[in-house]
Amino acid sequence: MTYLRIIITALFLISQPLPAFCEARYADGVYEGEYSFVKVQVAVKDGKINNIKMLHHGGGGKKYENMVKPLLSEMVKKQSTDVDAITGATVSSDHLQNAVNNALEKAER
Repeated sequence: MTYLRIIITALFLISQPLPAFCEARYADGVYEGEYSFVKVQVAVKDGKINNIKMLHHGGGGKKYENMVKPLLSEMVKKQSTDVDAITGATVSSDHLQNAVNNALEKAER
């Protein structure tokens, strides 16, 4: 039972937001990233992902572009590209995540 308490406590602690005194992970600015058929623009403000725009989605047309757009706000909300792929648009989801990661690599301190 003690191990279970330790694991639960550890999971709780790592799920909490970082303290305000931690150094910002990203430099403020606007960064472009691309991967395969997806191109994005990521805005960073106060060291955090502030906005993500999809500039180009060349795979599968508007249908797939519209399917993966909700991932953009989810990434901003979570401050991470580690979001679940959209069922039926897995490749587009993966390419979008990789494009955002490409932009964030440019913003890393």
